[in-house]
Amino acid sequence: MAVGVDHVFYLVADLEAGRQRMETLGFIATPRGTHSENLGTQNYCFMFQTDYIELLAVRHSTPLNAPFRTFLEDGDGLATVALRTQDAPADHHSLKAAGVSMCDPVEYSRPVPSQPGISAGVARFTSAWVAASETPGCHMFLCQHHTPHLLWPPDPPRHSNGALGLAALYLIVPEPDAEGIARTYHRLLQPLQAAQGSADHPQPPPAPAPAPDTAPHPPSE
Repeated sequence: MAVGVDHVFYLVADLEAGRQRMETLGFIATPRGTHSENLGTQNYCFMFQTDYIELLAVRHSTPLNAPFRTFLEDGDGLATVALRTQDAPADHHSLKAAGVSMCDPVEYSRPVPSQPGISAGVARFTSAWVAASETPGCHMFLCQHHTPHLLWPPDPPRHSNGALGLAALYLIVPEPDAEGIARTYHRLLQPLQAAQGSADHPQPPPAPAPAPDTAPHPPSE
């Protein structure tokens, strides 16, 4: 089951300018990441103890990043909420069974350079996007981390602005639409048993058990 917010991502047309703005606000960025060719995106992350902010930009056009390019036509902005799951295909099935329109699960990866507390490797994920019609004003997807130890360092950075994590998310809508939109989100989140009105942070995904020396390394995309 999905257990809360994993991260949010903020889409920008200029990734380096976006990083500089975030650093001016007192956040510490990870090294720049480059996603697989089918995603065609690159990012910086700003890690907390259990969640994070992702700054995302399009590197080259692909069918999978078409919604991002459409979003950016209206300028930079907070675009998407990722819900943490330990089993994206299972939660995808549960939501579809509840009548929620979903895209098929997608696997992707990105290289992670060596940094304090983290060895170089290939971070792997499975995501399952909720159809845009289900979430007015925001995109949502299920996010399963297969290699969380490559994202969360043992000691997360101490941001100079004092930020510790994502306490809550707010969607601002015209008052006449609020009740209907609330029902729409409840229809999505209720099958996942998402807690409402709680500021508790979910725990980060558990690190996988060490693989034997004979195990093959995941391919880099």
